[in-house]
Amino acid sequence: AGVASASVVVVVAASLEADGTLTDEAAALRPARQATADTPVYLGIRADLAATSVTATAAGVTAHADAIAAAVQGQDADGVYLEYTGMTQAQSSWLVDVATELKIRLGESGVIIGVPAGDEGYPVATLLDAADAVWVRAAADPAEFHRTVGTLLSDGSVSDASRVSL
Repeated sequence: AGVASASVVVVVAASLEADGTLTDEAAALRPARQATADTPVYLGIRADLAATSVTATAAGVTAHADAIAAAVQGQDADGVYLEYTGMTQAQSSWLVDVATELKIRLGESGVIIGVPAGDEGYPVATLLDAADAVWVRAAADPAEFHRTVGTLLSDGSVSDASRVSL
């Protein structure tokens, strides 16, 4: 039957080790590809930046973007979804730089950044300049989720709300 209403399917099949090494599961996207027909399938990467050294150096941006691009191409993915938690304010520019480098390396493949609702450490407007889209992950507290969404849509920082998914 397949997926009828999804515009993108994300398969979280990669993670970061403590030393910053990216690991992904071989052929992890194959079942999603078979089930979704023409729907784009993205490689999802989850990581807690507080538990990894990947952001320690400026060279880390290039190395990380190269590793992600290789994984996306190796998985034959249509794009990448990054869901990085534990990010400090200082690391926010690192994430923007990674997204920018990924757009260069991946060309037409999509780059989506997942940000947690209520975490002001993520520069949503700047990430939108670097990536194709930002997905706001729901907070456990519905009031926090609605506050975040309201702020994103009303403070003027996001000029193109069509690229923000909730």
